[in-house]
Formats: sequence, C-alpha cells, structure tokens
Amino acid sequence: MRPTLSRRTLLGSAAAGLGAATLGLSGCAGVGGSAGDGDAVRFAWYGGTERQQAYLKLLELFEQANEGIATEPEYADYSPYQDRLATQLAAGDAPDVFWMAQFNVLDFHSSGQLHRLDDFIADRTIDLSGMDPGQVEGWKLDGVQDALTYAYFSPAVMINLDFAAEAGIDLPDEQQWTWDDFADLCVEFSGRADGRKGAAYGAYDDLPFGAWLRQHGQELFSADGNVGFDADGVGSWIDYWERLRKSGGALSLPEQEGLLPDFDVIAPKILFKVGNSNHLANNQPGVDWELDNLLVPTIPDPSPGHRFLHYQRFAMYARTENAEPAAKLMNFLLNDENVPELVGQNIGVPTNQRLVEIANRTADAAGKKVLRVTELEAAAEIRPRPEVPPGAGGWRDMLGQAIEAVSLNGESIPAASGKLIKDLQAAIDRARG
Repeated sequence: MRPTLSRRTLLGSAAAGLGAATLGLSGCAGVGGSAGDGDAVRFAWYGGTERQQAYLKLLELFEQANEGIATEPEYADYSPYQDRLATQLAAGDAPDVFWMAQFNVLDFHSSGQLHRLDDFIADRTIDLSGMDPGQVEGWKLDGVQDALTYAYFSPAVMINLDFAAEAGIDLPDEQQWTWDDFADLCVEFSGRADGRKGAAYGAYDDLPFGAWLRQHGQELFSADGNVGFDADGVGSWIDYWERLRKSGGALSLPEQEGLLPDFDVIAPKILFKVGNSNHLANNQPGVDWELDNLLVPTIPDPSPGHRFLHYQRFAMYARTENAEPAAKLMNFLLNDENVPELVGQNIGVPTNQRLVEIANRTADAAGKKVLRVTELEAAAEIRPRPEVPPGAGGWRDMLGQAIEAVSLNGESIPAASGKLIKDLQAAIDRARG
C-alpha cells in the first residue's frame, strides 16, 4: 500500500518544527485497518527506505495475525527521528512502541517515560524464552524490565576486498592485528593506490572509540554514572587519527566532507572504514566492489573483557492507552519468523536465538558477513558496559567538537580532551540536579 499521513503524525511533525518531507516519515492509522479509529498502535522507528518497507510489511503481517488490532507506523531518518521523539515525549503524545537510541535509554527510564513490562513478560504476552536468560537479566534497569533489546551489533572494520587485491595488500589476521598494524596497512595502501587513502578519518566513530577505551581499561561511562575515561584515553584516540591523517594513511575531514561522511562519498577513496558491523549490510548494495567485515584491532595486551556488543532497544510508552496490543506488537517483532528475512542484518543480529538460526539460513552474502563478525565478538569474554547516564546524551556532539578543534582549528589535544571531559561531566551533574 502507499502510506498516507495521519492527522496525528502531521501534528507531531509540526510540533517538532519539521515538515513531513524533511522527516521522510509516514503514519498510516492502520496499515491494514481503518484510518482515524483512534485505537491503532503507534510504532516508531528510524532508518532508510529499505528498512521502512520491511517494517511496513511486518506490520501488515502482524495485523493479519491479530484481527482487530490496527497499527500506525511513524518512521524517519535517524536525526529527525530523535528530534521528533523528544518533542512527542515532552508533549505527552509519544508512540505506543518506539525505538530508542542508546544514549536515551537511562534518560527515558529515569524520567518515567517507559512502561514496565514485567507483567506482560510473566504471562508470556511478551515471550522472551528464545533469548539468552543472562542477556535478558542484563536488559533490566534498576531491576525493572522496561527497555527490551531486539538486536545487537559490534564495532568492526569494513574492508574493500577488491581494492586490497588490486594493491596487493594481504588481509590481516583479525584475531591478532593491532592498531599499529592497521596504521601500517593504511599507509602502505595509500602509497600503492593512485589517489586513494587507507582509511576514512574515524575518530568520531563511537563504537571503535568505545573499543579503544575498553582496551585501555577505561569506559565511556562508569558504573556510578560519571565520565569513565580520562584525558589520556580520549587524547590518545584523537592523536592516533591525527598521526594517521598526517602520514597520508587517512582522509582529512574536508576530503571526506565531515566527521560522519556519507558512504557513497568515501567508498571510492578508501580501503578501510571503522564503524559498526551492521553497516556492511547497508553499504554493500550501493557499491560494485566486494566488502567484508573484520574485528577491530587491539592494542598489545589489551584489558580483559574489552570486546562488547551494542544493543538496539525498544520500549512501550508509559502513558499508552493501548498497552495490551502494544505488548503483542513487541512480542511479534521479537519472535516472528519473518523478521530475519524481511529486515535482514542492517539492524544487526536478532536477540532471539531461533531467529538467529533463521538469519544464518536466509541471509545474503553481506548479511552473513555481519552475522559472522558480530557473533565472533559475542563469543569473546565481555565485561559489563555501563549505560549512558542521564544528561550525557550529547556526548558524541562534544566528541565531535573536540575532534574538529584539533583537526581543523589547531587546538592542542590535551586542551580539547580536557574541555570534553569537563563539559560532559558538567552535563551529567546538571541532570542530577
């Protein structure tokens, strides 16, 4: 079907100060039901066209399996989605079920925006039997189950296999390579490839940055909700990328058109791209070259348990008037066997192990590469990774400002690093009151 904008969605967009065209969103008051019935379960997520089409199809299947329940999809690209959701929550008109960015989870939990799900889990309206019990326990916040995880991915290095072959670059042993090895390969490739560089400038890529900190025995945030790294931790990361850029092994920020470049801009220019394992599934269809995923490099003798998974969460709105049908929708999205084939691996690996088995059977070549490297990370020793505390949701913006201050404006790394930590801790302290 062709989605139409509902009155509710249009009002939500206006409140956010963003037009529907800017958001790239649609809201169907009932994918298979009647618009304007007022009882549709609103479900909000972010992503591109392929993901939108997949979830619209899933919502149709959900309605077919749950007669009498209509759904109202609300979707947008990542940044407009975050702005709109914040506005909806402030206005008391959030979707019944919605995806959350990792930096929002504790903010939304501590402010009472999330509906407790324990009763729905206890009576199997939401069936978590296909998930690892240890993972399920780890999803709880303050002992409460109100933010479920539907998928996970890991830090990874994407490599252009065709560029490597053309330049005569041997693939590294991903279980053994170090950040020094990575830099050496980048410089070597840049010297052999006409006009190409070894890597995109990756200091702003948050999962590899988190991996770097954990390898050094630090964290983004501590278990008690404070900044978990020091100036040497972030400073050594920025210094690594600055040295790689100056050696000719990585693109400059102007060459890649910013801190977070579009892949189609940098794909013809680079051998490596550090980032998230699931990004391969998004990027491979857009290029003619063959891509692959590798584990991120490590420092020599890294801190034990440094590897980690990044969990994708969704929740039910605390003020929903459709709690029972919303719980049924959450259960469907966690357990339905159509999810792996329709959605693919662009959101990572399902938390439901039965769906992982289906994914391994049905995934395309790019999807299998996402599954392989993410599951390899998952099989390693992993120590706990604290959540982003309330007030710290802007940490990536602060990191970006520190990187630009050094790379573009010539500020010293110690000064930029110290300011980042000071400003971030101040934001956390303000949120505590």
